[in-house]
Amino acid sequence: MRNANVIIFGAGGQVGKALTRAASDYGFHPIALGSADADITDPARLAELAKEFPLAPVINAAAYTAVDKAETEVDAAFAINAVAPATIAALFADRPIIHYSTDYVFSGEGETPFSPEDETAPLGVYGLSKRVGELAILKAPQGFVLRTAWVYGTDGNNFLKTMIRVGRQRGALNVVDDQHGTPTHADDIAQASFALLAAHRAGATEAMPGLYHLTGNGQTTWHGFAAEIFVALEKQTGEAIGLTAIPSTAYPTPAKRPAFSVLDCSKIDNVPGVERPQWETRVAATVKAVLDAEKASS
Repeated sequence: MRNANVIIFGAGGQVGKALTRAASDYGFHPIALGSADADITDPARLAELAKEFPLAPVINAAAYTAVDKAETEVDAAFAINAVAPATIAALFADRPIIHYSTDYVFSGEGETPFSPEDETAPLGVYGLSKRVGELAILKAPQGFVLRTAWVYGTDGNNFLKTMIRVGRQRGALNVVDDQHGTPTHADDIAQASFALLAAHRAGATEAMPGLYHLTGNGQTTWHGFAAEIFVALEKQTGEAIGLTAIPSTAYPTPAKRPAFSVLDCSKIDNVPGVERPQWETRVAATVKAVLDAEKASS
């Protein structure tokens, strides 16, 4: 039987690429659309796609993610993160829609992992724009919102790749140790997304439309994440990078970050087929994959 189509917006990003790679494993043919193929802020283009691929589920991995720039580029952040999801929810209301959001919708106060039902209180424009987008998607009859955090992988730009590159350049780095969250591999996001979609298609009661949290298992700080990266780098190459823990006050940014944004993922853990590896187990293999890719391109 021919695989069913699935529309992937933001296919050029790290989650979009992971989704495109994983689609066939779950019986889907990816209609992989990068920004050049489909501007999600263009309602006419979205309407064309809705007609061209009737009933094909939609996964929206497109987003404005420049957290600090969002403080001044307010219109751009809201156009992509809030207005476009509302358009998607309206034009693709006859099918499942999976949309990604962020831990930045929370204030970061407290020390208990946030559940999907907890009150939101974004600290900046980025988080606020994503919250408005969430609400729009959740109005769709088959709208799914997956909040995630600290996304990394082998594609695109992310914290792990930055630590390797800058750590090698400088030999030692200062990284904040008072922001708590969970690193999440893009491949795990893709796997869980398709498992959720497949379970919904099969009528599983654990996969009803709504709001879910999806991160790696466990928690750490940015300093802890960097330390794990550098341990893996040293084991694989012998390169030792110095690492010093600093408070957020020593590294001011235009947008305030939540101090604690660990997400309670127990709801998505009940969905058949979803796996959430312990965050540390993914790091060494990803460091190796990044290094191998560097060698292959040199």
